[in-house]
Amino acid sequence: MRKRLSAAALAVLMSACAPPSDPSSTASTGSNQGWTAVDRAAFYRLDQGSQIMPAAWMANLKAKDGQPFLADRLARYGYLQNEADPLSPLPVGFTNAVGQSGEAMVGMTCAACHTREIKVGPRTLRIDGGPAFADFQSFVADLDDAVAQVLKTPAAFQAFAAGVL
Repeated sequence: MRKRLSAAALAVLMSACAPPSDPSSTASTGSNQGWTAVDRAAFYRLDQGSQIMPAAWMANLKAKDGQPFLADRLARYGYLQNEADPLSPLPVGFTNAVGQSGEAMVGMTCAACHTREIKVGPRTLRIDGGPAFADFQSFVADLDDAVAQVLKTPAAFQAFAAGVL
């Protein structure tokens, strides 16, 4: 009974995270999973209600090395670049959506943890819905450290406040 419930819960979770697809079309990048570019963009960026912090705050945080926290689009944690949105500092599975306060908020979607790239010879396959090679714990720990640095260092707070305001 427990195995059936676990399987049912997994099926519901997977269907909630996957976008609708048009089986007659193929993806322009990655493996042929039958997703259109619109399906893929929705999976990568569609707001699902998650709110980590205001976008202006994240944009003005510094990493331990003094570089902007988002400098490498979080690739150091294994998150993937979103080629469909090359101007955004956010990787696949991270959103920048207006929250209840009316302020832009950075959040995450299923795609952050369920999009993977596999290199086979010279070819790179992107698997949408597969398990990512992302280090969420280090991401959260470093984000916490960046906020702590702002709170405990007056000079860091002044630079942060100037950037946010």
